Amino acid sequence: MNHTINSYIETVTNPVGRFRTLERAFALTGPDGRLLFCNGSYTANFEIEWNAAAYTLKCPIGPGDRTAAYRRLCTQLATLHTPFLAPISYLEREMTLFDSSGMPCQVDVILQHRPQGEPFDRFVAECNRRGARKSLSACIASLRDIIEWEIASGFSHRNLKAGNLIVTPAGNCTMINPDFARLEHDTRDNLPLLTFAVTALAAACIPERYSAFWREILRKRYNAVPELEQLRTAALRLNIDPVAEAVELLAACRHTPAPSTRTADCIARLAAFDTALFERMGAHIHDDRTARQSAPSFSRIADLSKYKSIGQENEGIINVETFDPQRPFLYIDCYGNQVVEGRFDHAESFNEGRAVVIIDGRRGLIDKEGAFVMPPEFEDMSWDSYHNLVTAQKEGMWGLFDRDGHRIIDYRYDWMGDCDCGMIEVGIGRKYGYVSADGLRSIPLVYDQVYSFRDGIALVELDGREFHIDLQGNPVGE
Repeated sequence: MNHTINSYIETVTNPVGRFRTLERAFALTGPDGRLLFCNGSYTANFEIEWNAAAYTLKCPIGPGDRTAAYRRLCTQLATLHTPFLAPISYLEREMTLFDSSGMPCQVDVILQHRPQGEPFDRFVAECNRRGARKSLSACIASLRDIIEWEIASGFSHRNLKAGNLIVTPAGNCTMINPDFARLEHDTRDNLPLLTFAVTALAAACIPERYSAFWREILRKRYNAVPELEQLRTAALRLNIDPVAEAVELLAACRHTPAPSTRTADCIARLAAFDTALFERMGAHIHDDRTARQSAPSFSRIADLSKYKSIGQENEGIINVETFDPQRPFLYIDCYGNQVVEGRFDHAESFNEGRAVVIIDGRRGLIDKEGAFVMPPEFEDMSWDSYHNLVTAQKEGMWGLFDRDGHRIIDYRYDWMGDCDCGMIEVGIGRKYGYVSADGLRSIPLVYDQVYSFRDGIALVELDGREFHIDLQGNPVGE
């Protein structure tokens, strides 16, 4: 049974007797009385209060069953006890839904604690308005702590955006919504963390230009953002090397992220700044009349109040849901203009020029023009932008494709997981194994359970026994 947003709304607005452990939980509403919820890639996310604390309740939606992946992710993340990641739990058979005939069913949900504070962009904007340079400095220091912790723990969020980073009034940062996280370090978080650090720096140094800076930096046109050049020029003239290095590194790592150690060192040097240096740089930029007069003026922003729900901005594009009952989803830019051709039943965020959409219950993959790279004929689909791979289900079987829709592995598996260390978890019946991302080699499907590779090693289960194997399928550590 594919659960709809409306079926979840009916339950969270009538919670009595509907939850197994979340007794007395209730949904939060906005000033207009509407439920606070949004659509993720595979979940409907409701803001709730339980035991006097705020949480996000993630409920699976859409075709396909991704509960096994979420269960495994929550099990892995439960081993991480850190202030940098909000606690998350997988609750089996937690919520009772009713289908159209009135028959009840129990569904699994994910519960994430909602830290006190504001999303990164709102926090920095408020600090910018108040001139709170010390809070901005503390925020940069917390970003340094996050990347250093990621290097040490091997954690990678893999979807780190402004809305997924909560900042406390003291400037401490906590990540939320780790739906695509892995306990296998890669460089995917380096660019957003560096972007956040430079954004906080810009808010402290050039407060009157912060709004324009933020809108343009979201579009990832780093070489065309005048405020970045102002920061770099001021830093060079004042011999403040860390700022110049941060700006140059940000522009250079747009397509190829810098090594984590270099990014961490760069953010650490920014965090070591005394707030007086922010003021000094700001004063220097103010005195540069030519730079100030040549900076363009931006005033028009999107009116998002007319949309039913709003997705997360990525690559300058936002997926939004209108109130049109026919094909309600479309894509707009930061100014409210529709920028992708077509309307859809559901639309996910863009990553590396691709996005998964749903039409008539079937998934497809589109490019930024709205053209279908893979037609909407699949029961389920997942786009892995980091590895440029698509896993897709058709007639109950899964296959593997590249970013242009070229088939790598034919439809032969009952289930396919994610790619880590070049290997993808696969299953047929109740037996599991691995296949390489190029489809040329595999580890036999003989295991009762398999988990993601990390540093070339994966945990597997066979006949009630757990042990580790390497990338060739050989047992290790025995």
